[in-house]
Amino acid sequence: MGHADRAVVAFSTSFALQFLDQHRMVVQVRPSDFADWVASLPSAPVVLDVREPWELQTARIEPAGTRLVSIPMREIPTRLSELTMDQPVACLCHHGVRSLQVAHFLAHNGFDLVANIAGGIELMKKLAIVDSGEALTNGIGAMNTARVKDFYDKMVKAGLYKPGDVDLSKVITTQFVNKKVGMDIKTKAGVK
Repeated sequence: MGHADRAVVAFSTSFALQFLDQHRMVVQVRPSDFADWVASLPSAPVVLDVREPWELQTARIEPAGTRLVSIPMREIPTRLSELTMDQPVACLCHHGVRSLQVAHFLAHNGFDLVANIAGGIELMKKLAIVDSGEALTNGIGAMNTARVKDFYDKMVKAGLYKPGDVDLSKVITTQFVNKKVGMDIKTKAGVK
């Protein structure tokens, strides 16, 4: 390798290092690998849920060993002070698209370790970590105690909660569910 080739390699390496320093990487973490990712970190991460408040009604998680912060995507620039730049942050949304944009925004603004929970809540549903349940047949709000326990067991298995973190007998009620809410609209729309 000649002198000119070495100079090109040296410049390329220097440029690449500067580029990487200015453009921090965003790690893509699948929900099924999230517990392992959390365990690999030097400190507990923040799970930054960037969904809108109404979306939090569809599914809400607070993984074990993390702190949940909910800030809608549109409010991130004005609420950055609520996050610590040297604390790991895992961004979450419904499909993983908005959270990826927020993750890149955070990395660009100096956050040291940023991840995107790939596929978001939707992938969690497909992996049976989060489940919309019997809503297709019993309407909005369908639930029973066996499904809640099964859901909790899946959350524990995924590492989002530790066994015994939640006393299910104190946090669930079926008094307001299984009323077939929305089924009339489904029927009128011809949806099966």
